Amino acid sequence: MACYNAVSGFRANKFHGVDFSIDHDSGVIGIMETGVMPEELGLVPRELPGHLKVGGYYDTEPLRDFRSGETERGTWGMYVAIDQKVWSEDDATGAQGLSLFAAFHHAPPDVNAQSDFFDAGAVYVGLIPGRDTDVTGLYFAYGSFSGDLRHSQRDAGLPGQVYESVLELNYRWNVLPWFYLQPDIQGIINPGAAHQFGDALVLAMQVGVPF
Repeated sequence: MACYNAVSGFRANKFHGVDFSIDHDSGVIGIMETGVMPEELGLVPRELPGHLKVGGYYDTEPLRDFRSGETERGTWGMYVAIDQKVWSEDDATGAQGLSLFAAFHHAPPDVNAQSDFFDAGAVYVGLIPGRDTDVTGLYFAYGSFSGDLRHSQRDAGLPGQVYESVLELNYRWNVLPWFYLQPDIQGIINPGAAHQFGDALVLAMQVGVPF
């Protein structure tokens, strides 16, 4: 359980730096989460660890109602998340093998731009023989935008946002114990969520120095 100060546009430059002030139009968000580990309950072997989590939050920040245009305080959200190792290779570390994950989030559509979000994926450590610490990842995400927001956009003569999704494949190549390269390919479906632009292909390369 945790509590945080919440304010819209917190990424703006004016909020950067050491600024611990609390504005009158900010809010407080309280988050609570609980979960279980299936292997601790004897549901799966111990070499197949996993987590099942259920959580939610309440935010008192002032937000604009998409339908009425009026400002109201208070919104909430809930989520369910699971990750589970389903296949373990016979290696000394126990790290190699296949893990699956999925999560779902919902928030009321009256003041939240994205009302539903779902993602799922798979991660395999040591997929390629001889590359025991390399990690292969496959990921899918789908975000459904608020129907209330969509109606207000169309009333204003703007394209209504419906959904946006991403399909991603990446490979983390551990070149050295302290250096890795991670090529990444992504397909963005309906970028911008309003059917204004064609699907996009994104190619990326991440370079990391863990320490």
